[in-house]
Amino acid sequence: MSPTSPAPEAREAHAPLRILIVEDHPVITLALKVALEGMGEDVVGQAIDAAGVHGLDLLGVDLAFVDVNLADGPTGPAIAAHLVERGVSVVFHTSNPEAIPAHFTQAVGVLEKPSTLTGLAQAIQLARLGLARR
Repeated sequence: MSPTSPAPEAREAHAPLRILIVEDHPVITLALKVALEGMGEDVVGQAIDAAGVHGLDLLGVDLAFVDVNLADGPTGPAIAAHLVERGVSVVFHTSNPEAIPAHFTQAVGVLEKPSTLTGLAQAIQLARLGLARR
């Protein structure tokens, strides 16, 4: 390693997060994808309902942005639980934060729609902190 090369752990800390978007509105999905990729993150999958999530290979997915109300109804919290069980960090991205069950405490956070770039950046930062602690 040359004196100017960053240490391997420094390079790893800045590696793009591999992100899944679980959202049934195509315009919101596209806006999230563009914003996240503009921040240097890697959107690796999209789903509009529970069946779509269950059909995905979740290996290597770091973070999922999950809406509460999806194409198959208010299945976001159940999908989030499924993702957390498989080691994926979750941020709820929803217009209905009150619909998230009070007992669901495993989410990195809740980002209320309409979200901002600042909110997305803060959610990414929290996810990175959580991943670093694993």
